[in-house]
Amino acid sequence: MVEIPSYLFPLLIVLAGFYLILLGQGLKIGPAFLKGKEYARIIGVFVVLGGAFKLLFSGPAAPEQPVVPVAQTAAEIVAEMKEKRPLPVQIDSSTRLIGLEAEGKKIVYTVTIEEKGELSYQKADAVIRELPKLACQDQSYLTFLKMGLTVETKYINGDDKHVGTLSIAPERCDL
Repeated sequence: MVEIPSYLFPLLIVLAGFYLILLGQGLKIGPAFLKGKEYARIIGVFVVLGGAFKLLFSGPAAPEQPVVPVAQTAAEIVAEMKEKRPLPVQIDSSTRLIGLEAEGKKIVYTVTIEEKGELSYQKADAVIRELPKLACQDQSYLTFLKMGLTVETKYINGDDKHVGTLSIAPERCDL
């Protein structure tokens, strides 16, 4: 199959606009109702500008989005993730991923934070407030959300107590 360059269509629009301008100035070849007409020149100018705008400012076509394997279940995804990267995984200096499970249409992460007592609740609360803003822009979250899965993160502190849970469903990111 022959691939047509993306600039060809806007270039044809520009050429059509120039043809209209020439018709408006009295070009002998073309439809009689456009020959020597002021409106043909005006339309031609706008067509040229539209084609030039498309040609100059449309840029290259956006890369195709990766195909999301919608038939894959949360359990299959979790099994694949565990296979690729065994747990526990150190996320940063004070955060560690210790659990990864599938619960129906939900992927559940269990994360420990080093802080203990009240400080751990404050850190978990801060993360739970800020993460949703980032999650809807993060490609790894979006991949799961577009599959209709909910991503849940449970936070456990240094005292082994549950200090918070963040659940991000597709609706939260308008998907």
